[in-house]
Amino acid sequence: MLRRAQIFITKYLWILLIVLGISSQSERSYSNPYMMANFKKTTTGTGTCPGTFVVTSGTSWQVPTGWNSANNSIQVIGGGGGGGGGVGLSSGGGGGGGAYSKVTNLNISGTVSYQIGQGGGPRTAGTSTWFVNTTTVEGNGGGAGSNSGSPGAGGTVGSGTGHTGGTGGSASTMNCDGGGGGGAGGPNGNGATGGAEDPDCIGYGGGGGGSGGGTGGSAGSLSSGGAGGKNSSGTGSGAGSANNGTAGTVGGGGGGGGNNGALGGSGVDLTASIGAGGGGGGGGDSGSNGNGGNGGGYGAGGGGASDNTATPGSGSSGVIVIICN
Repeated sequence: MLRRAQIFITKYLWILLIVLGISSQSERSYSNPYMMANFKKTTTGTGTCPGTFVVTSGTSWQVPTGWNSANNSIQVIGGGGGGGGGVGLSSGGGGGGGAYSKVTNLNISGTVSYQIGQGGGPRTAGTSTWFVNTTTVEGNGGGAGSNSGSPGAGGTVGSGTGHTGGTGGSASTMNCDGGGGGGAGGPNGNGATGGAEDPDCIGYGGGGGGSGGGTGGSAGSLSSGGAGGKNSSGTGSGAGSANNGTAGTVGGGGGGGGNNGALGGSGVDLTASIGAGGGGGGGGDSGSNGNGGNGGGYGAGGGGASDNTATPGSGSSGVIVIICN
């Protein structure tokens, strides 16, 4: 009887020691903060919140760890349209700017789809930028300037709440100068209109329109290309010139030229270095080239080109800015 009791006690004592050993090991594991984090934490994205994510390429995005469906925002800008002209005796209208749109407090998880709007090349419209789908938030691209002087229309807001892109500047029907590109819509207002070519078709292109909430580009004068429009803070305008226009800055429009139009300024109204761009300046027929300026990043229209073999400016691509808190 005593022998049987000793076997029973020994058996269950070993079981108890094994259980205590496992429990002790678990406690030691949990006492290590890195092991606890690895055990408890489930990663659903490539980053963490709070944070700001700037998306300029690709087609899908993983929602990051810590996403708060009650405190986030998604802002989009569509691609800008390309300027017209540069074919035979044509005169190019400026390309339209892409639209801006915003949505807040999205309840999303896992992987979501999106599209970055492409800036239009010469005589080509820009495409839309959207996030999740076109009914959640979308900024449409700007229209293309034509070879007969008609400007590209500014992009419209497809979904969400936002502001339209600026219309490009107009030009004569043939054998003259280019209109300035329209500015992209932004959080501070609609994109501004590009300036028209000079009124007498002497040879000076219009200035590019300022970014959202800014001012329109000036028309070419009888002696110089038009100045680019300003951003919503009243700065960034590129100077017009009898030769080559001056590039815009911080979302201001590029200056129009008697020769080449200038690049629009890259925007700074979404983050410290990202935002709605200013339109490119229109090219003039007074010099040897007459090329239109490209739209500034992001979403601005390209400037129109003068006649003959000049090259119109291209619109700039769109962007998505995601902020999670």
